[in-house]
Amino acid sequence: MSQQPAEVTPKSPEPVAADRSVELAASDRSSDLLELMQLFPRTILGMSRHVEQIKPEFARGLGPRHSAALHRISFGPITVGTLAKRLDITLSTASGVLADLDRAGIIARAADPADRRRTIVDIHPDRRDDVTRWLAALSRPLNSVLDQLTDDERAAFVKAMELYAEVVSPQAEGGGAVPMDCVAQSLNRPLSEQ
Repeated sequence: MSQQPAEVTPKSPEPVAADRSVELAASDRSSDLLELMQLFPRTILGMSRHVEQIKPEFARGLGPRHSAALHRISFGPITVGTLAKRLDITLSTASGVLADLDRAGIIARAADPADRRRTIVDIHPDRRDDVTRWLAALSRPLNSVLDQLTDDERAAFVKAMELYAEVVSPQAEGGGAVPMDCVAQSLNRPLSEQ
């Protein structure tokens, strides 16, 4: 019996290209993640400094929830319950924020003529111009950035921030300076109107 040579099965080509693209994608994501981790502290510090530098005397002692509430109220009179829902905070938290704003003389409260059990809040007429200027100054840096983005880039930015907020604070009660839907609304308003 003669020995027949063993059949050599050709090796299938290794999926080098596929592995390399996965590796590159992971490398790109790691690079992006590192860059974001370095940007967030600078961004937060910059935002905090900006907020403190432009904060008017009447707003001293007020925090992000107050400015978020004022931003909502600046669109027109609103009930306390609706404000709480739109800011995703409890009714008692909304009442506390509004009590602070009332003590500072920034808002006016009135009974709802349609249902006297409900309270409607609005920016106090004597403070409307001051609040409008302050809110415009608060949003100026972000508007400047958003103005440099395409519509698709703005939508992606807002979506990414919403997703990130959900991940890091799933139980948060609207603690951000300006809720993302307010940012989205302001995208359709020229800077001069803000």
